[in-house]
Amino acid sequence: AKELLNSLSVIRRDIQLPDQMANVYFACGATLDKAGNADEAEKAFIEGIKLNPYKGRPFMRLGILYERKADYQQAFDN
Repeated sequence: AKELLNSLSVIRRDIQLPDQMANVYFACGATLDKAGNADEAEKAFIEGIKLNPYKGRPFMRLGILYERKADYQQAFDN
């Protein structure tokens, strides 16, 4: 868990780079999801999607997250 928290601090620091922000939000969401923080992961995936709605991976991970939460309508919509 400590390694995940260290990774998360590096990822959050890199959010300051505008050209990498969508990728960083995705990485942040994936790390938060792996650490068991689905609510924060959801927020990170959504922010990444807002910045670059043309990437498929954040949509896929968000749909999987919603499926695990049994929010099937959200999973379908994404």
